[in-house]
Amino acid sequence: MNEIIVMERPDYVSWEDIRQTLADAHKNNINHGLVVRSTTLSGDQLREQVADGKCFVALDDDKVVGVAAVRIKPCNQWFFHGEVAHFLLGATLPNYQGKGIYSRLQECRYAYVKEKGVHIITTNTAANNERMVKMLPKHGFEQVVYFHGHGADHNSISWAKWLVGKPSKLTCRYHFIISKVVTLLRIKYKSIFK
Repeated sequence: MNEIIVMERPDYVSWEDIRQTLADAHKNNINHGLVVRSTTLSGDQLREQVADGKCFVALDDDKVVGVAAVRIKPCNQWFFHGEVAHFLLGATLPNYQGKGIYSRLQECRYAYVKEKGVHIITTNTAANNERMVKMLPKHGFEQVVYFHGHGADHNSISWAKWLVGKPSKLTCRYHFIISKVVTLLRIKYKSIFK
């Protein structure tokens, strides 16, 4: 392994390369029943997801060994009205984990958020992703919305991290529980909610 370089995605790294890295990085998760939506998307769909945001890569020579993206997007939810920085497409290949690569990718995302002057970060995870459900609160994220994945058969969680100001934990918990109850009722009684 050479020195790992972390940088904004260069033109020679295709979106198909990003797709393959995500698929390889999450293969074990998928084999254990986790839903990782990004692995089901094409390279073009991943590019559309990132839109005018930034995609950062970790490179070992020309091999993509890690990826993390962020985009600024509008939000109109109970927890925030305005622009948020949305973290997506985060992964490091298994043989490269535990070497600080993902932390370096995160630093790039946070630098971009600071540059844009955004005060809240959001991300989504599958509800059954126990590792992320335990890890995100340690990094200052709160569960804010529970929802059923669009066109999918799994439930997801939206998370938020406020960089300036923040509602109380009790307020976050209240809204999250309400969204979970509503989502589970919609799933159970979907014929009523059509």
